[in-house]
Amino acid sequence: MSDSSVLKRPLKVTVVGDGTVGKTCLLIAYTTNEFPQTNVFILCFALDNRVSFENISSKWVPELKRHCQKTPIILVGTKKDIRNATEIPTKKGQKLCKKEGLAYYVECSAKTGEGIQEVFDKAVLAAVGLTKKKAKCTIM
Repeated sequence: MSDSSVLKRPLKVTVVGDGTVGKTCLLIAYTTNEFPQTNVFILCFALDNRVSFENISSKWVPELKRHCQKTPIILVGTKKDIRNATEIPTKKGQKLCKKEGLAYYVECSAKTGEGIQEVFDKAVLAAVGLTKKKAKCTIM
């Protein structure tokens, strides 16, 4: 193969690695030559997974606030369709949202579609600054 045929051939490059190691930022920085600017974070946990819920306060909120103090955060409980209500009840998600000063709390199911539109509606509202100064959590 000549050098010119190699350069014209489409390539598929797949970036793999653990979560939160910077894969997405690496790709954005490479393709746009800049670090990504985020207007809103959608912070997710699984409603059927207590560890993922506990990681919100112990891992994710401190990390996001350390690097992006002024960027609003939407807290989203996923897998609403299979959640055991005794595992992580809605009130627990609302309480965490309020305690951490997050913009909104929404529960959804990607499988059934329930709550998906609300997640992105609230994300847009938060991104354009349509939240109260003292964040009030609402559930959709």
